[in-house]
Amino acid sequence: MIVPGVVAACLGAGVVLVRRRFGLRAPLSGLVVGAVAAALTTPTEGEAWLLVLGGPAWLTLLGAIELLLRWGRARREGATLPRAERGGVVGSAAGLAYAGLFIAAAAVPAWSNPGTPTGPGAVEVLLTATFLAGAFCLLVGLPVALAYRGGPYSPLAIPALWVGYDLLTGWELYDGEPAVLAFTLGWPAALVLIAAAATVESAARWGWQRFRLSARL
Repeated sequence: MIVPGVVAACLGAGVVLVRRRFGLRAPLSGLVVGAVAAALTTPTEGEAWLLVLGGPAWLTLLGAIELLLRWGRARREGATLPRAERGGVVGSAAGLAYAGLFIAAAAVPAWSNPGTPTGPGAVEVLLTATFLAGAFCLLVGLPVALAYRGGPYSPLAIPALWVGYDLLTGWELYDGEPAVLAFTLGWPAALVLIAAAATVESAARWGWQRFRLSARL
C-alpha cells in the first residue's frame, strides 16, 4: 500500500497547486470526497490500485469540465480568460474530442463484442468512459495546452505518436489484454515522457536565453 499512498500524496499536492494557480475548485472537491470515501469504506488493495490509476484521470476530468464551464460563462459575459486558462480550455476540448472518438471507435466495439459472455454493467461503462475522458485530457490536452500558451512544444510528440498509432492501426491495440496494459503501463509512462520532454525543453530554453543575454553583454 506504499505506492498508492505516495501517489495519493502527489495527487494532493498537484490539486492544491492547481487550486492556487487557476482557482479550480472541482479537483480539490473530488479529492476530498474520494479521501473521505476511502477512509469510510477501507478499500482493498485492488480498489486502492484502481484509485491510483484512475484518480489522476478523474480529477483531471473535473478540472476540464470546470474550465469549460468557466469559459462558457466568460463568453456569455463578454469577458476574456487569461492565456493560461484559454490554453487549458483548448487542451481540454482537444482531449475530450479524442476521448469521444476513442470511445466510439475502440471502446464501444469491445463492449459489444459477441465473443464476450456478458457485457459491462452501467457502472463499469461510466467509470471507463470518464477515465478515458480524463486520461486523454492529460495525454492529449496537456501538451496542446502547453503549446497554445507558447511552449514547450516537444511534449506534443508523445500524443502525436499515440494518436497516430491508433489511427494507422485502427485501434487494434485495444483488443483484449493489450488494452489493460496500455492504460496501466503505457498511459502513465506517456505522462512521464511528457513531463520529461517539457522539463528538458524548458531547461534548454532557459539556457539559450541566458547564453544570448551573456553574449550581448
